[in-house]
Order: sequence, then C-alpha cells, then structure tokens
Amino acid sequence: MLPRVLQFFLLFLLISCATDENKQVNSTTIDDSYFFQKDTYNLSLYKCEKPQLDIGNLRVSNTFQELLYISTISPSMLDIEGCETEDLIINELTPAIEVRFDQPFLIDISYCISTKDEFDLNKDFTNFLTISANLDQSPWHGVSNIEDNNFVWINVFDDYEHRENLLLQWSNSDDSGIIAKEFKALGKCSVPKIYYFP
Repeated sequence: MLPRVLQFFLLFLLISCATDENKQVNSTTIDDSYFFQKDTYNLSLYKCEKPQLDIGNLRVSNTFQELLYISTISPSMLDIEGCETEDLIINELTPAIEVRFDQPFLIDISYCISTKDEFDLNKDFTNFLTISANLDQSPWHGVSNIEDNNFVWINVFDDYEHRENLLLQWSNSDDSGIIAKEFKALGKCSVPKIYYFP
C-alpha cells in the first residue's frame, strides 16, 4: 500500500512541477525592425536604344527602353543587344516596409559622392528613417556600399503621385532641415533618375 501512495505522491509532484514550468514561460515581442535581417537586393538595370518587349522575368518600364531584373540572390547574367547594363547591389534600409517588385512601382536612383569612408546604416540613417516612417505611405529606401567614394541611393514608390505627395510632406516637415544637414555630412547626390515599371 505504501508503494502505491508513494507512486501517487511522485506522480502528483511531477504534474505540479510541469504545471509550474508552463506558468513560468515568458514571451517577448520584438517590434523594432532593426532586430531583423535586412535584405540585399541585386538590381540589373538595362538602358536600351530601342523599345523592348517583355524579356523573361525582367520588368519593362513605361517607355519600354528600360528593363529591370531584381533578385536577392545574384544579378542577371543576360546580355541584351542594344542595351547598356548597370548592376547595383542595394542594402535595404526599411525592412518593415514590404517592397512589392511584382506590382507596379516607381524607382528613383541617385548617384552620390560620399564624404565618409563607410556607412553605419543604423546610426547614419536613423533620424531620416524615423521621420520617413511617420509620413503617410512611407516609401522603401535602399543604399549601396561606398566604393571609391561613390554610392547609390534608391527610393521605391507606388507611382508618380505617391512620390509627389511624399516629397510635399517631406518638404513641409519641421525636421526636413535637420535631416538635410545630416545628409550633407554624408555626401552629395545627383538629381534622381526616375523609372516607372507598370
């Protein structure tokens, strides 16, 4: 009889311990996008002399003279007659914003000369990204590494209207002057080249 009582007591003790263990499980929600891995995108931009038809999985611009291949794996290896190719490796700055390259989008590309040898993406772009995130329908941003004091800055918008609305919001922002000053310390950029891929 005693062994059965002892077995029952041990069983009760094990169940109690298991119940207490379950009660002590904590879960933490991390909502800061910088805790997550940012992607690197390979963009192959083809600028063609003549209009092009759809070619494989390349996006065709509204002028039919620009083709774009986007991948997180490797750049396109296509050689298209009558087209110059520019391959860009772009580091994502805004992983919280989903960029849908399979939907219509407008991309602006600025070519910049840097006054720094290297970026600390989280430090150098924090204020800009914080303010940008507070705009209505914030765009996706990306930047290349610095090579020979040059880097490429890319913004992706839904369309021309989306871009114009955000630029207006940006210029009316109280913080736009502060951010412009910070970016001036990073480098100087050309007027963006704009391409729309419907």
